[in-house]
Amino acid sequence: MDVWQEEQLHALQTVQCEHQLFSLLVLLARPLNFDYCAYGLRMPLPLTHPKTALFNNYPATWQRRYQEQRYIAVDPTVQHGMRSLSSVLWSDGLFAPQRAFWEEARSFGLAVGWAQACRNVNGVRGMLTLARSGEALSAAELQDKGFKMAWLAQAAHLGMSRLLAPKLLPEAGGQLSDREIEVLRWTGDGKTSGEIADILHIAERTVNFHINNAMVKLHVANKTAAVIWAATPGRGSGRCAGHSRRSGDDAARGDSTCPCFVEERRAWRIPAGDGALHGWRSAAVVGATSQAPYRFPRTGIGCAGTW
Repeated sequence: MDVWQEEQLHALQTVQCEHQLFSLLVLLARPLNFDYCAYGLRMPLPLTHPKTALFNNYPATWQRRYQEQRYIAVDPTVQHGMRSLSSVLWSDGLFAPQRAFWEEARSFGLAVGWAQACRNVNGVRGMLTLARSGEALSAAELQDKGFKMAWLAQAAHLGMSRLLAPKLLPEAGGQLSDREIEVLRWTGDGKTSGEIADILHIAERTVNFHINNAMVKLHVANKTAAVIWAATPGRGSGRCAGHSRRSGDDAARGDSTCPCFVEERRAWRIPAGDGALHGWRSAAVVGATSQAPYRFPRTGIGCAGTW
């Protein structure tokens, strides 16, 4: 890891307030020639109305307008982040379905922008947007700064997740045993307590005990809510969902055979090998594609997830 990466990651991981962290993101964006910065985080639960947090330093009038008109529901960059694994450049083509929205944003000086969605193994999603009012982003500038922009998105999501997840979804910190998770997942498959008891070769009352114990740990009112929590990727005893039936903790620490590591490696086009997170990733940006070396620590976060 380069010195600037270590310094950024350390700074973003040591601040103790999400507002201070965002202020730091604004400062880190300026050397990249961006005046504006926005970050949004979305929790995986509740399913009907996931909890979110939004930060930006856009002009105050535009912030009010965006909120009053509920533009987040039609913002093409947000929609892109919900379905794509690539970063995106603001362009006339991207905003074609919402031309009035695009023209209004530009009237507030938001004419040039780049956004990158992120997702960690716990299903927490985020997106970093860098914007300015001046010169358009050229292919040469993307080639020169694209790696640092992507790294900043990665580090920002890591830091914001650390600070916001416990506040937005306190029950996410509940640590269930492997047996409790297993029982909940069988329940999610539609099995009755009696059927689960037969499958796991335990007493039916033991199955009910595990379900009730999980509900208490998660601070939920019913079995359905507990099942949904257990089914969320990355939930459980501090390991990724793919580890629920694996013994040992080596894989959870970044073993190259770990399912979540394999998924991250695939997303970043990292070659298989000894698990070192470095390799070549296509800097797939809408409107510009280039090849650049990407090196990341084993954070469990890939800036290629969905918003």
